[in-house]
Amino acid sequence: MPLLLTHGWPNSVVEYLNLVGPLTDPGAHGGDPRQAFHVVAPSVPGFGFPGR
Repeated sequence: MPLLLTHGWPNSVVEYLNLVGPLTDPGAHGGDPRQAFHVVAPSVPGFGFPGR
């Protein structure tokens, strides 16, 4: 099942990095492997990794 993780300003997808493993491979994290997701975590245009 697909799962879309979006963020708002001024955050970025980096905040979701600790969630990707358990959501995509729950069996490796003590969960049921049948409950895995296909995770999509796009970065909002213009709000990715900021420069100076």
